[in-house]
Amino acid sequence: MLITAKVDVYSYGVMLLEIICCQRSVDMETMEEEKAILTDWAYDCYREGRLESLVKYDVEALDDCKKVERFVMVAIWCIQEDPSLRPTMRRFLHALTLIFLSNGTLASFLFGDLKPSWYQRIQIAIGIARGLLYLHEECSSQIIHCDIKPQNILLDDYYNAQISDFGLAKRLIMDQSKTHTNIIGTKGYVAPEWFRNMPITAKVDVYSYGVVLLEIICCQRSVDMETMEEEKAILTDWAYDCYQEGRLESLVTYDVEALEDWKKLERFVMVAIWCIQEDQSLRPTMRRAAQMLEGVVEVLFPPCPYPYSKSG
Repeated sequence: MLITAKVDVYSYGVMLLEIICCQRSVDMETMEEEKAILTDWAYDCYREGRLESLVKYDVEALDDCKKVERFVMVAIWCIQEDPSLRPTMRRFLHALTLIFLSNGTLASFLFGDLKPSWYQRIQIAIGIARGLLYLHEECSSQIIHCDIKPQNILLDDYYNAQISDFGLAKRLIMDQSKTHTNIIGTKGYVAPEWFRNMPITAKVDVYSYGVVLLEIICCQRSVDMETMEEEKAILTDWAYDCYQEGRLESLVTYDVEALEDWKKLERFVMVAIWCIQEDQSLRPTMRRAAQMLEGVVEVLFPPCPYPYSKSG
């Protein structure tokens, strides 16, 4: 058979089991015959529902059985005999990240049955802004994520936001500020320049962030064609209309916390509108966006974000 990257996935799966169990993959000197081949023993323990046997006497692990179970499940996927069943390392890393970030994705947090608090949402919004600022300006070379959306934002135990899934990301070399790519991000979050054969800059992430910021404010998806209220189908359009017409309360109906924090609500909406400007030169950098969100710099009144589209 051809050797592919899946051989490394298999090896890592074995090593992960060794890390979990603190036991060698093969131990023919053990007094307990069932433990001689670690992969076989681990699968038997998983199948028979006795994972505690894998981490016997490890109090910390026993106190976190759910996490142990998830690690073992990931390892078992990695050691599948059929290479086609093994995950890629990218998928594997994503699975491990999810294990540690126990509150799942921003999408499940925002669009679930329970509406998250206004305080949690503003902290998440600022956290994402700081994360993008780091990628754009504070790394050794600039990274453009190219696919910022709620599904790619993970939340830890304290609801700190972590940007994930860099599958479309572009790393720029020193003194490079733009790049070209044929790969397009996710519908509803994609900046207009993607469709105009224009060079891609960090401003595509700023646009996507603006859309996500509106979703965080409103707890509403960027595109919802199933809504009974037609004006709300495209969130960016509806949010700008509400802002222009002086009815921001419509964006956060029944959200008492947000309504009582009116100045911050207004500021966040204005920042979002600046970020989704069709003309990328009008969008702020992520540093500027973060400063505006935090109230460090003044937020000017934003213009209509889509003058070119509307005029056409």
